[in-house]
Amino acid sequence: MNTISFVRRSRGFRRLSCLTGRAVGVIGVICGSRAAAGQPGPMAGWWAGAFVRAGSVEQVAAEVVPDGDSLALVLSFPDRPLVPPARLPLRTDGAGRFRFGTPYGAARVALDSAVQELVGVVGPDSAGVRVHLRRMLPPATHEVVREAVRVASGRVTLPGTLFRPVGVRRPAVAILVQGRGCGPITGFEAQGEMLARHGVAALAYDKRGVDSTRRCDTATIADLAEDVVTIARFLARRGDVDPARIGTVSRSAGGWVSALASSRAPIAFLAMLVGPSTSVARQQLGSMEVVAHRLRLAPNDSVDAVRYVEVSVGPSDRARRYAELTRLLAAGRRAGWAQEFLEPDDVANGEAAADSLWARRNAYDPASDLRRFRGPILAIYGGADEVVPAEENVALLRRLAADAGNSRVRTLVVPEAGHGLDQPEAMRTIDLDTGAPLTYWKARRTPPIVHETLLDFLREAGMMGDGR
Repeated sequence: MNTISFVRRSRGFRRLSCLTGRAVGVIGVICGSRAAAGQPGPMAGWWAGAFVRAGSVEQVAAEVVPDGDSLALVLSFPDRPLVPPARLPLRTDGAGRFRFGTPYGAARVALDSAVQELVGVVGPDSAGVRVHLRRMLPPATHEVVREAVRVASGRVTLPGTLFRPVGVRRPAVAILVQGRGCGPITGFEAQGEMLARHGVAALAYDKRGVDSTRRCDTATIADLAEDVVTIARFLARRGDVDPARIGTVSRSAGGWVSALASSRAPIAFLAMLVGPSTSVARQQLGSMEVVAHRLRLAPNDSVDAVRYVEVSVGPSDRARRYAELTRLLAAGRRAGWAQEFLEPDDVANGEAAADSLWARRNAYDPASDLRRFRGPILAIYGGADEVVPAEENVALLRRLAADAGNSRVRTLVVPEAGHGLDQPEAMRTIDLDTGAPLTYWKARRTPPIVHETLLDFLREAGMMGDGR
């Protein structure tokens, strides 16, 4: 499947969709919020990188801005703060290749749009100066205040951190909802900081049981949704945030948690990063099918793999279920799919545990809750995600939104990104149209289009700026 990008306006929202394969090379279009028909939208925005020569680097920052019917590059050098930024014409051949001036001569670069990097050479000698720029988020506009909070939810206490942007009166708040497993807020703090620096408050919190003697791995989606509801009520009672603009930014299984919470509390928006729109059972089956295909399992092994999921979630006598799961697990370990797919709580270590497997404990389908939700929804998926396959989830979410009459739905599929929304390290080749392809190293990273799209979504949903 080739990269496809389109944007259309509906009730003040841009619907953006992208489906991608795994081709490497220069693609003139990117799945991005700034793309528009006939315009070089993938370039507009902030870039940072370096000029490189003989193993030495000079840092460079750039902003690509509109310049009449074309674009200009505003180039600055952090190591030379007294030199004013230079505004330079940015010329394109329409095939993803660009030219602009530099202090070292004319630069020829190509846009590797799948990973949002610009790579090329400067001057006539291609063995001389190289230039490498990566797309970046726009500069932050707010200082951030952190506040430690503790929220009582039933018999558990949820410790967390509230990130508030300085200078915003009663900001909107994003509750950061974790995925499957037992996790503290570590890793979510950076996202909370990023959101607050761009004008949206955020609350990151430990999942239930992390700081107590209670086991967090027995919590269900229903338990975790009640925690989100409790946190939303806690935030609404404060005087320093907008109670009408409290929503969720969730990861993975946190998407189910947020969808269920939205049926129990007035959630203003849902932003789901690799969050399924399918049921738990269908997600498990779909993911197992993808893993079986990647492993190129023999037909009988593929049948066993899918059957394991079916038995895990389906109705049957507990003793019979445990016996069949045990047989299938042994076969799966020999074939390799068990090691690739199963988490510890997908495996029954005794007959009684066959009743409490993760997928069985969480027999949830978000369809009815998503059909009822009328607020703005953002769903971002990884094009190479085996856990939440993008194509199936995009199609279902659109169908559910259409059923609800909700046009405020935006989806993005990030090329080559896995379940963590990061793109792997790789050596990549681009075409500068100089007779010899140029190879460069792409480091592992989450492409900025993920958070750039999230910020655009929140801005267009009215979640930036002062509240009531």
